[in-house]
Amino acid sequence: MRLNLIFLKYILILGVALIYNACGSIKKTTINQAKSGVIMYDVTSELKPEAAEMAKMFGDQLEVIFNSEMVRTQYQSQTLGSQFYMTNLVTGEEMSYLDAMGKKFALNTSNGKEPVEITLVDGSKTIAGYKCQKGEAIVRGEKVEVYFTTELGVQYNPFGGKAEGFVLEYSMPLNDMGKIKFVANTVHLKPIEEGVLDTPKGYKSVTRMELQRELMGQRSPIPESLTEGNTLEDFTVTDINGKTIQLSKLKGKVVVLNFWFIACRPCVMEMPHLNELTEAYQGQAVEFIAITFDKQEKVLDFLTKHKFHYQKVTDKKALLHKMGIMAYPTNVVLDKSGKVVMSLGGFSQDIKSIIADAIDKALK
Repeated sequence: MRLNLIFLKYILILGVALIYNACGSIKKTTINQAKSGVIMYDVTSELKPEAAEMAKMFGDQLEVIFNSEMVRTQYQSQTLGSQFYMTNLVTGEEMSYLDAMGKKFALNTSNGKEPVEITLVDGSKTIAGYKCQKGEAIVRGEKVEVYFTTELGVQYNPFGGKAEGFVLEYSMPLNDMGKIKFVANTVHLKPIEEGVLDTPKGYKSVTRMELQRELMGQRSPIPESLTEGNTLEDFTVTDINGKTIQLSKLKGKVVVLNFWFIACRPCVMEMPHLNELTEAYQGQAVEFIAITFDKQEKVLDFLTKHKFHYQKVTDKKALLHKMGIMAYPTNVVLDKSGKVVMSLGGFSQDIKSIIADAIDKALK
């Protein structure tokens, strides 16, 4: 568990959509007058107890620096260290920059991210001195309220879709874990210091998978049998519904394995993301199987409170020991011939994208 919490420190919010910005001083402008400045947001969480670690990752303040072309977003959290995002308002590209473990990484977080449109609805209020119009957006299947102003001279929608103004308040749903809310408290319209919004130097460009490997090192070890290109030893198990599953008979299908246990909070936190995967690949040649050492009666009780759409296999302590599983959660993707195309130990907020990329590769 300690390994997972350490891992959360650096990775948890990668892939989470960028955060909104606030309404500020009394000075009024029109949308055609490009401005620049710094906006501070209050960050509050409405999360379930099992997601308490996630709240720490966001901290209680968000700083947004902007002009007519670029937006830089940085959480005021010692836990996250020097992680910040840069969004190009012209191209829509979003980059995450992370300084962790003495290394600097740059990750394109706009790849595969579908823009979220904001629909104008009746309602308005004043935030930090600026009149804001009310909007609605569908984020991760949930309707959220959004407030934006046209008085800053810049159009910015942190969800990546079309913007009619600068978003100053919104909530970010985190599946069934709850939500994080961002509300601007101060706006300082001023020229931005030269170089602050330039592309940062000295950062290594990486993919999500490369970043996971760089940050994990030996913290969440993957057994040799699960390294890319290997074929797993055959096994036969029975799921909680009495269905027999033999790995070798699944050849011709992509197999997604999840190793977890009930008391593993990161395991539970990633379940909503895994459920979205099963829905996305429904009807395709993909099998999703979750294996735990927990007893079946405990798992059945757990499932009365939590949704988990994988085929669930319980009481498999001996199998997990034989396979050398040491990190929880561990996720593995096998191609149609049974070879490993991806294996990852530890929690990642981007787990859905990571597994989806591996599935798509294996389906070709």
